[in-house]
Amino acid sequence: MSNGLTEQKIDDIESAKQVEFTWPVNGPKAWMRKKFTLKFYVDEANRRDTPRLQQLREAMELFTFLSLVNNETFKAMFPSATHKGLMYPTWNLWLCGTLSPDDPAAVRSSVTWGALLGFPDNLCGYSGEYLAAIQKLKTMGIEDNGRKYVCNEFNIKWTYGDPFRFFGYCFNAKGTLELDISSDNSEWFDVGLRRLFECYVDPMVQLCLTRGGAKLADIWQDSQAAHIPKSISCRCVAVEVPHLTHAVAIPQMTAALARTPASHLYLRFGERARSSIPTSNQQSLMEEGFLLSTLLCGRSICEGTGEYPPLTNRMNYSYLSISCERVSEVSVAAICSAVAEIAVANFIDFTVHSVGPGTWPWLTYAICCGTSAIPSLTIYGVTLMKSDITAIADVLKTCYPKPSSTRHSSEYGFVTLQEGTEVWPIALIEDNDSPLILSSECRCRARFNGGNCAEVVIPGYGVCKASLREGLAQVSCDSERVHYRENLMCRIRSLYLCLVKLESVSLVVDLLALICGNLRSLQLINNTGKYATLDLTALSAACPGLEQLRTTRFDITVSDHDEALQEWPLKRLSICETTKLAGIVACFRNPALRMTGELLDITLDPRLPERGEFDEEELKELVSHDEEFLPVVKEKFPIELKIACSLLSLIQSPGKLFIIWMRIY
Repeated sequence: MSNGLTEQKIDDIESAKQVEFTWPVNGPKAWMRKKFTLKFYVDEANRRDTPRLQQLREAMELFTFLSLVNNETFKAMFPSATHKGLMYPTWNLWLCGTLSPDDPAAVRSSVTWGALLGFPDNLCGYSGEYLAAIQKLKTMGIEDNGRKYVCNEFNIKWTYGDPFRFFGYCFNAKGTLELDISSDNSEWFDVGLRRLFECYVDPMVQLCLTRGGAKLADIWQDSQAAHIPKSISCRCVAVEVPHLTHAVAIPQMTAALARTPASHLYLRFGERARSSIPTSNQQSLMEEGFLLSTLLCGRSICEGTGEYPPLTNRMNYSYLSISCERVSEVSVAAICSAVAEIAVANFIDFTVHSVGPGTWPWLTYAICCGTSAIPSLTIYGVTLMKSDITAIADVLKTCYPKPSSTRHSSEYGFVTLQEGTEVWPIALIEDNDSPLILSSECRCRARFNGGNCAEVVIPGYGVCKASLREGLAQVSCDSERVHYRENLMCRIRSLYLCLVKLESVSLVVDLLALICGNLRSLQLINNTGKYATLDLTALSAACPGLEQLRTTRFDITVSDHDEALQEWPLKRLSICETTKLAGIVACFRNPALRMTGELLDITLDPRLPERGEFDEEELKELVSHDEEFLPVVKEKFPIELKIACSLLSLIQSPGKLFIIWMRIY
């Protein structure tokens, strides 16, 4: 193929940004994608080569159209391809180099993908040869095999990630734009790739291609448009920044993300990357707080130098995922203080790694004490001790994330701080750094220790000290009759808990009773190296609304059929890698138990049966019910479906019978 339309080996991957154009997205499984990898240099010299860029765009469009008009002819161009079904192209572009500071894509507040690649913006820029070829393809018409897949979803996927370096820091980002043209009445040759090229580029891509984008951020700040324009039927569905670090470009990155109309946003916070660029503790806290308060709480709260202009995030994400892994206690406080006051998302998924003594109070504050409703929580690497349960209970009593540092009793309440108020982050007081200044009014949870100062929780910054001078703050103390525990029933519905150190298994039940009483789905993983016995009777009292339970490496017992167990609405039960089952069969014998009549799915999976201590009589009883149906099946499913169901499968092992699974399909 001529004019640079070849499958090339990318040998300078460390400076490239990857973009993939896919049309259509949802073809049948019998279709095979033929990936074309093209290398685009975005430096000034290459972007002046307009004739070559025009031929590249025309070739991309013609190849795509040909695959749908005459797929056999398209496949014949690749003799080595042995696929017998349909084949269509996917365009994988590597954008190499850095845009010139004066390039239109670097100085406009928004730019289309076509303009970013240097392509002509309209049909007036197409060659006569291209227009003649299109006319011939129109005359041929689209094949029946591809007709129903033409007007469906198309997408652009872009990636900027490891091992790339962004101002000396590890930096990952990726996103997806989806285009639905099913309602477009235009002729199909005028849509597809052409319409994708007309979509506006994510601001994050502009930022990456300008290597920091300080000038671009100024343009965004001055632009009257709050966000990038929305192309017809085009929406940005995901932006993911897996490992955020304290980079010089965080203010610009925050501005880019705040301008991106994404329905899904993924933020992953990792440990600070090594760099030769010195960063003060205050700068790190300012950067992190600026990003967190803007993206999660809807506005920047503290101002600094000119690098941190006031920003507003007007997005309303349908899905927001936040993950923090191996971060410092200072960062944990900053993240959790912002998570507690999220104002920009309909559904929040929060993941925390390596949770220990310093993390539990802040995590409790984030999920129970703020205005956010967090339905899904995942916690890895959990250490749980008696002192942690005490600390959690104290947070719930006071609705405050830190224990009192004085011997005298403290008062708690709220304080409304005015714009311009100076606040001193507790973590930086010893370093004698300058204070942060509020850029807008902020209502904060506070602890009053007497005098004219208070400790306040600033979203995105953690605990700070603030002056209560008249005119700068409005104070509202809690009434003595306020009991926060009754009002702070956690809104989490789904919890994944992976334990690595556990003082006592009863603490797990205590934890769930304190902060997860409204759970509907629970997964407990025991990675402590020792089996622990979990009492389902106690668990039913701690989580009375639980409908799905999965345990791994826990021995299971049922101590009593009390009222809590009788009313337990369990519908799905999975017990994996267990060595002991005590009382499970008795539950199935008892018609007074609600779960006996409502269980839809039961899985029992002892991975190491030779270590199991199973009651022989209970096993015999289970065997006697082989091929029978759970009560819910008898009552709700027609006989035709019952015939296809299998309740219990057993395998014979030397000297013993072991339950492998019980499931209703």
